[in-house]
Amino acid sequence: MRFPRTLLLALVFAQASQSAAAREAITRYESEIEVRPSGVLDVHETIEVRAEGRRIRHGIYRDFQTVYRGADGPSRVGFRVLNVRLDGAPVAYRVRSAGLGRRLLIGDPDRFVTTGPHRYEIHFESDRQIKFFPERDELLYQPIAYGWGFPIEKARVTVTLPSGVDAQGVKVSAGRRGAGEGGAKIERPRPGVIVFTRDAPLAPGEGMTIAVTWPRGAVARPTRIDELGYFVADNRSLVIAVLGFLLVLAYYLWAWWRVGRDPEKGTIIAQYDPPAGLSPAAARYVLREGWDDTAFAATIVSLAVKGALEIVEESDDEFRLERRKGGPKEPLSRAERAVMAWLFDAEEDTIAIDRKNAKILANARVAHRKALAREHLGVHFRRNRGHFIVGLVLSAVVVLASVYDFRGPMVETVMVLAAMMLLNPLFAYLLKAPTMKGRRLMDHLEGFRLYLSVAEKDRLNFHNPPERTPELFERYLPYAIALGVEQAWGEQFDDVLKAARDPESGAAWQPGWYHGPRWYGGGAFYGGRFAGGLAASMTTTFAAAAVPPSSTSSSGFSGGFSGGVGGGGGGGGGW
Repeated sequence: MRFPRTLLLALVFAQASQSAAAREAITRYESEIEVRPSGVLDVHETIEVRAEGRRIRHGIYRDFQTVYRGADGPSRVGFRVLNVRLDGAPVAYRVRSAGLGRRLLIGDPDRFVTTGPHRYEIHFESDRQIKFFPERDELLYQPIAYGWGFPIEKARVTVTLPSGVDAQGVKVSAGRRGAGEGGAKIERPRPGVIVFTRDAPLAPGEGMTIAVTWPRGAVARPTRIDELGYFVADNRSLVIAVLGFLLVLAYYLWAWWRVGRDPEKGTIIAQYDPPAGLSPAAARYVLREGWDDTAFAATIVSLAVKGALEIVEESDDEFRLERRKGGPKEPLSRAERAVMAWLFDAEEDTIAIDRKNAKILANARVAHRKALAREHLGVHFRRNRGHFIVGLVLSAVVVLASVYDFRGPMVETVMVLAAMMLLNPLFAYLLKAPTMKGRRLMDHLEGFRLYLSVAEKDRLNFHNPPERTPELFERYLPYAIALGVEQAWGEQFDDVLKAARDPESGAAWQPGWYHGPRWYGGGAFYGGRFAGGLAASMTTTFAAAAVPPSSTSSSGFSGGFSGGVGGGGGGGGGW
């Protein structure tokens, strides 16, 4: 049997109408706003919905924007929920942070609302919504926020001004965000009462903005103390950052005064020998009050000069170390022995300085640093780590307090926090202080560096300096590298090394511990160029080779929250 075409069409339209009728929506949205003489808004919202168990399962939520950032800086309005009801009876609700505002979550997560119509009533207060001008006050507000995810079939807003006051100007914009004036009917049933009505549906994401002005004096204006309190509340992150910066700075200055001041320097005079028993790396470690890559490079050269190994530079920045048979000619320091133990094992006498041996080189550097620390840290200088850790913890607390529930000028706050974080490495350096024993050792090293760095023409002021020989150049080259004067030390020996000859073969002299293109010999040799180039190249090459290859990845995160023009922004949905 075939159905008549008209009957079939009727069934289709009936089904479509039933589906449309069953669509979840806000069937009526009514907001009653009372402007109190104190400036507080007393708001009653009635939101009638049609629930179908899709998005409205446990209830609805209402977002309310409380933080605004404008040309005059940030501002924060109040949002205090007084009462919430569902179908005339009290209902469970929670208020939590959400974006730049608060989210009122209405309903019980353990219960589902029935399908069909429901009425939600929300009673809340909000302050700082009034704008004050020389001759008038203004309420610019979104009673129907633009963030609702449901269509709103009917909307009505009533504004009641303080007793005895009538509105001077009234405007409304209803529809999509940024729409021009209009879109809703305005009625003024009696003085001081304005009613805005929208009978046509509002699509999801559409809302209503109203503007009402009245003569100055009807609403209490904030006092100077109120404005100061508002400024602190609006710029809480900046205030915390500034006060935190001053607190951390004050603490670090106190700590530096207490434990970080250096003993007074002695008189620096030229010293022709390093302190007895102090290796080149130890000299740098004590003088700098810490380890670095140059200290490690100075140790490698020292091991070579002492006959423990040979440095082979196959090409620019490509090095190989070879253990010499027979062992060193001079005793090694504890740190030098630690490096040799890691570079060479019982079977291997050669190691290439490249990333294939990164683990070996990294372990050698760690062992080197630890050995120096055991000998000199706490003996010749103190880092005062305990005081520094307290400052670091204070800094972290200030940063966390500043960014938690962030509000304030972004650039200014970040600048203050960045300045504060710079205090930590600065005072990590300033809090280190030599002991009295260390200060005397540093004075000796300063005098030895003076001797190593002074040019030949100025050495006449010295009293009986050692004779310049190739052996002296070799012996003190590791110290010159450690003390950062290898270029000046090498330049003092240009003429001596050019003139030197091997006593057996008569050939131009060259050190037995270095093999490579950097040593030119004869008239083409320059001691300063050799010493400076070797130190710089070894420092960078050894540091780079100790880092194994690694892969990199990147990730991104983006998000945002936007309110509309005027207060009351936000929206809502179902959950």
